[in-house]
Amino acid sequence: YVETIGAYAFSNSGISSISLPETLQYMGGGVFEKSELKFTIIPANIKEIPAYCFRQCHNLESVELPAELLTIGSYAFNECTEIDSINLPSALLSISEGAFQGCSSLKHFSIPDNVKEIHPSILWDCPEIRSLSFGSALDGLPVLSNYSWSSYNGFVDFLSLGGNYYKQDNYPYTTWDRTYLTGLREVVIKDSPESF
Repeated sequence: YVETIGAYAFSNSGISSISLPETLQYMGGGVFEKSELKFTIIPANIKEIPAYCFRQCHNLESVELPAELLTIGSYAFNECTEIDSINLPSALLSISEGAFQGCSSLKHFSIPDNVKEIHPSILWDCPEIRSLSFGSALDGLPVLSNYSWSSYNGFVDFLSLGGNYYKQDNYPYTTWDRTYLTGLREVVIKDSPESF
């Protein structure tokens, strides 16, 4: 039985569907990158979607994630342009850099309550986003000093620009100004953190 699939095993392949065995426990980075995959179910024993796993799978329409998934790696779903929604499991703890960047059809995105850390770039270049929901466990909303964030004067700008809002050194910054979330209409933040 299969427990491991190595890095880039199906990358750049013409594979459009795959049935992954329930015995699978580990997938290497970029395992389906740039493939023709349209749909798959990730087995229950997988705890991490590795970096670049589905990057630039332009035909990928949906992925069923396991209930006990803990981590989504960097650029895991980068430029999956056909995905319009994704159900993130409640057990999820972290979402890494660029995880959903360039998912240009994505319309709704809800971060589960157990997620404590997100990177500002997870939704860059997702112009169709209509609603965002942030879970209650976030320790704060991310600002990275090495990014050039534009500063704004208030919460109204945050909503209208589709930017997330965080105070640092008494200045409000939008951490999502790079995302071009021009369609954003609703933001939900559960139990807003004190640092917000």
